[in-house]
Amino acid sequence: MITRWLEGVSCIDNFPDPEVELYFLNRGCWRRICGVGPHHHIRCTLLSQAFVNGAVHWFGCDKVAASDISILTFDMSSEVFCEMKLPTGLENEWVVAHLAVSVLRESLCPCHFDSLVSKVSIWVMKEYGVVQSRTKLFTFDLGSDFGGILGFRRNGDLLFLRKNRMFSINLESQQVKDLRIRKSGKLKSLYVDTYMESLVFL
Repeated sequence: MITRWLEGVSCIDNFPDPEVELYFLNRGCWRRICGVGPHHHIRCTLLSQAFVNGAVHWFGCDKVAASDISILTFDMSSEVFCEMKLPTGLENEWVVAHLAVSVLRESLCPCHFDSLVSKVSIWVMKEYGVVQSRTKLFTFDLGSDFGGILGFRRNGDLLFLRKNRMFSINLESQQVKDLRIRKSGKLKSLYVDTYMESLVFL
């Protein structure tokens, strides 16, 4: 299934309730979900999301208090939105662009970029849904030209942007490798996602 919602914008501090729809690959059609719209606004320019434990995860800010940021989840089975608190130490973070959410070895993995000191911190939720199980794995410096986190490879290496090019870093040795994949000038021109084979169309 694919999730999408449309948001109307009347002013910066007033986001109307979105229309939420699911696309079913086996049926080839969209179905609108009524009365379950999220209470958060997701910045469409960030496009940081993760699918783990049967739910999609994004970072979002409260529609009334834009500085109130949390992890928004949508369970594909129950079709219900929920939210998770930020990891300890990020409660005062108010810039959504400094945050990313990904999956590391089937565990939810929030990431944070501190622009003041050019450092990236990575947490992992060892037991899904249990806030106390989140621990900080690594903190390292990727330089002032760091352009954003893209996700993780199957071997655990972190993929990120630097000067419009994709790099990987081994979290243990912190060895950086240029993957020679270049991003175009457009903001949304480069994505990373998990490829999974499916027989749904056969």
